[in-house]
Amino acid sequence: MTISLDALVELDRLNMSPIIEAAGGTFDPAFRRTRLVSEIEAGSEIIAVCQKNRLAAYLEFHITGNHCKVQSIQIHPDYQGSTILARLLRKVCQRLRNAPTLIINSSVHEGNTKSLSLHQKLGFYEVKREGNRVLFETSGHNLIARLNRFEQKAA
Repeated sequence: MTISLDALVELDRLNMSPIIEAAGGTFDPAFRRTRLVSEIEAGSEIIAVCQKNRLAAYLEFHITGNHCKVQSIQIHPDYQGSTILARLLRKVCQRLRNAPTLIINSSVHEGNTKSLSLHQKLGFYEVKREGNRVLFETSGHNLIARLNRFEQKAA
């Protein structure tokens, strides 16, 4: 199934509107769409999971040299707490298996408690805080090992 930009932006809107509003901003779908197009044109990859012919989750990342920046991870509210996250992480693990030396960076709004918890469960460690964002890092090797453990628990 091909994932449309509109589906990606809508999932972002569902999840990020309350977080951005709590930080004093407003989610702008047109801005997110433009930014997403730009990121994809610059080489970002998207790994997605669909359920019942709709986008259930996605992870956007960009690899440059030995660095990987996670730009977005979204799980549809209807599927939070389900096996969708495990399915998404399994796909991510398959993609990263050939790149264990990567340094993986990610950032999270400090008010996004679900994402903060997920990053910690995945073995990311806090590097620093900038404004209302928490910057995280881990290695490809550590992330793959952690994802393998999650996969074994899910099996």
